[in-house]
Amino acid sequence: MSLLPLLATKFIFRTSRFLPKSTAAAILTLFVLWAPGSRASNSNQFINLTPYPTGGTPAKIVTGDFNRDGKADVVVLNSNNVLSILLGNGNGAFAAPKTIATLPANAAGFPALMMAGDFNGDGNLDLAVVSSPGNVVKVFLGHGDGTFAAPVSIADGLPSASDLAVGDFNGDDRADIVVASSTSVAVLLGKSGGTFAKAIVTKTNLSAPDHLVVALGDVNRDSHLDVVVTDTNGGFQVLLGTGSGTFNLKPAVSTNFNGPNPEPTVLAIGDFNGDGNPDIAAGMVGDIPYFANGQVCLLFGYGDGTFNFGQASCYRAPDSFGEMLVPSLNGKPDLLFASDPSIVQLNNGTGVFTQSNYAAGGETMALGDFNGDGKQDIAFGTAGGVQVVLNAGSGLMRAPLDESNLSGPFTSTQTINSTDFNGDGYADVAILNYFDEHGYVEPTAGALLGAANNTFRSDQGSGLGFVGNGDFTSPPPAIGDFNHDGYLDFAIAATGSVMWLPNPTFGDYQPYMQVFFGDGKGNFHKAGPELEISSNFLAAGDFNGDGNADLATLDGSTFEILIGKGDGTFAPPVTYAVGENPVFVLQRDLNGDGKKDIVVVNQGSNDVSVLIGKGDGTFLPQKTFAAGKAPMAAITGDFNRDGKIDIAVASSEGVSVLLGNGDGTFQPQRTYSATGPMTAIVEASVRQDGIEDLIGIDSASQRFVLLPGVGDGTFGAPVVYPVDRVPTQIVAGDFNHDGATDIALLGNGGLAIFYNQGGDHVELASSISKPTANQSVTLTAQVTTSYGEMGTPTGKVTFKDGSRILDNVYLNAGKVSITTQFAAGTHPILAEYGGNNDFNPNHSSTLTIVVGP
Repeated sequence: MSLLPLLATKFIFRTSRFLPKSTAAAILTLFVLWAPGSRASNSNQFINLTPYPTGGTPAKIVTGDFNRDGKADVVVLNSNNVLSILLGNGNGAFAAPKTIATLPANAAGFPALMMAGDFNGDGNLDLAVVSSPGNVVKVFLGHGDGTFAAPVSIADGLPSASDLAVGDFNGDDRADIVVASSTSVAVLLGKSGGTFAKAIVTKTNLSAPDHLVVALGDVNRDSHLDVVVTDTNGGFQVLLGTGSGTFNLKPAVSTNFNGPNPEPTVLAIGDFNGDGNPDIAAGMVGDIPYFANGQVCLLFGYGDGTFNFGQASCYRAPDSFGEMLVPSLNGKPDLLFASDPSIVQLNNGTGVFTQSNYAAGGETMALGDFNGDGKQDIAFGTAGGVQVVLNAGSGLMRAPLDESNLSGPFTSTQTINSTDFNGDGYADVAILNYFDEHGYVEPTAGALLGAANNTFRSDQGSGLGFVGNGDFTSPPPAIGDFNHDGYLDFAIAATGSVMWLPNPTFGDYQPYMQVFFGDGKGNFHKAGPELEISSNFLAAGDFNGDGNADLATLDGSTFEILIGKGDGTFAPPVTYAVGENPVFVLQRDLNGDGKKDIVVVNQGSNDVSVLIGKGDGTFLPQKTFAAGKAPMAAITGDFNRDGKIDIAVASSEGVSVLLGNGDGTFQPQRTYSATGPMTAIVEASVRQDGIEDLIGIDSASQRFVLLPGVGDGTFGAPVVYPVDRVPTQIVAGDFNHDGATDIALLGNGGLAIFYNQGGDHVELASSISKPTANQSVTLTAQVTTSYGEMGTPTGKVTFKDGSRILDNVYLNAGKVSITTQFAAGTHPILAEYGGNNDFNPNHSSTLTIVVGP
């Protein structure tokens, strides 16, 4: 990812706090209520962050109500110098872009500088743009209808701009412009009629080879706007405003932040520790050749314009980012970085932050309430447009989670598989990570454990006992109970040029396989010897019925079965004939005889091989079935709900479905377009309606595709979900324990988690725990959204006593009650929610009521 020039760094106060009160209120108060999309419909089952075109790729974004309709709009300065506006619809979407102007081309390396403010005090938002070479500010006065007058150029007395900010320095309710150069700060005071006073230039005691960076705030609490400036070499100076556009300078100071790259590139001001005094946040990008990670350091203020420059509290930031904002996503001053993935540091109110990563973002961003719910949302600039990430409340953003940095810096995830290892109802992910900091890769196997509130926790992992030169292949881990202890384990395979520790020299390409035993708590340790078994794909299953997981493995053109001994070792492999260039294998009981069978996907012969198991670890000769062109992966399911196992195959043609006959044979394929080649596939009833859907990834594009099942073995039109990476692997699981299947994608060395937006919870309660016969009992059901979902469930709830329906009642504000009587005896009570266009069907746990005589 290319980094924007580091000068394009702003914070939220510049676009709202110091605008005239009427304008700020128009920006921050939006009166159109949000009408949520149908999250449980096919097009919105998962978060869909589709960019809205802007006429180019955004280099700078500002937001505000430019047409005074109470809805937040977006103005974009694109990298092709097209200045455009997107009028907001009030529901998080935007109209087509309208071009405001096309500006002269910028010189190489010159930053995109643009701010919004009401410079002439007429209540309409205006624009200030600095074009190359930076000594001219172009002001576009807004008409209040989303259009602008021809620009007015201001150059008199201005130094060459390296940073731009907007605020009211003289208290006249008109926005003023601040231009920073390499040594000085110039203030342009706004006047009625859209003109500006001559620049008031204040020379600082700092200088930088390229630029100064500024941040605005009332740091001494005297009601005058002040400026904090850094020279990006660790030097800081505070300029205390006098209320006239001039400043009293505090002495310049030098800081020495931790790490080898203590060079602030962005500044922001906020009361981060909640003591009423403004503080400074200084963001620094990483310097990977010197092993310096990105960080943000807080310099706490004393309320008199001085700060504790000698002691900073520092937190992790992206290694590269274009901008840093101080939003209030959870009611406190937080930190937000324009990066990919985007990183949010949520503040607990005392200056202690918790990091969340989202699989969204870009090199520029702005804040606004885009759906009118009173919460700050984020508009990110991405390739070709703007995408909106909505705030679900408490600082949780409605974007896929990104777990790329969960295992730490310099670590990338190479391969994944999923199951619930610790039995807590949250799906987990088995991973193989490569740590790459020392010039060679160090592989580690472990797990990411699903947890409450859309979080994961990482185990410590186990090293594989060797390091490599980086040229490695690793199939997904094979999950099974290899030692018959009731806990799930996994097997890891890898092939590459390795250095066996402590041997200091790299060897030739060598195969490797290892079993890791689980303890049922999500921890794993190596078991058995390191095996020199070459495999480009693994699947685990108990093929001989002894309780120990065995392995089905592919090695080039060879398919083999390895019978497990229960100690992490295996009997010698037995080879079976399959098709040409086998690339994928899975196990399933295909004919209903209780014995594991095998499906092998043959990319070279455009078919699948089916090997029926005998139950003793051996298999009948293959039967082949045509399955698309260049097939890559397969999944099984009962797609027509006839009780017989079917197969879906991902190929260059899309998805081929082979309906099963119930005896291990299959009907001729029917192929469904997925708008592109599918390289991996999973199945799930994403709407929780018992109808299986298919989800595949298109590694030629940045997207995954949902093929909604009809329930009769056919599938509806494909629904495309763009993602921020090229996906290479996909797994499905209920990662937040709400009964709705979620998706995890692997790409760019990290995981992106797409939560099912239709998830909900049904709670059932009785007014009396031990009633007597014919006593009136009130049953109450409440349907609530899953963590991070928005809206209130509506629709019908059915109360059942066993198979007997007690009543059907429609929800009111997510809750419903009935009053009934029971005969003496035991009554299993269930509340079934039928779902609606927003939320999936679901049901409560069974409430057992024992009624006395």
